[in-house]
Amino acid sequence: MGAIINHTFLTLSLVIGNVNAEVFHVWIEQNLLPKVPEEAVIVIDHASFHKHSDILESIEARSCASTLDH
Repeated sequence: MGAIINHTFLTLSLVIGNVNAEVFHVWIEQNLLPKVPEEAVIVIDHASFHKHSDILESIEARSCASTLDH
């Protein structure tokens, strides 16, 4: 999993095995949110686990917006 900002990797992680809501939430909390600027827009795809309320609440608590990529 990874994140890019201004054409530069902000964070990049290798996950061995499957990604589910729990794995993604831990990655959001430990890897992405500590590095992403406040008020950033986080674009995520339509994977079902991206829509879990705890994940969206974590993003919004950091004063970031989330949007589902079409």
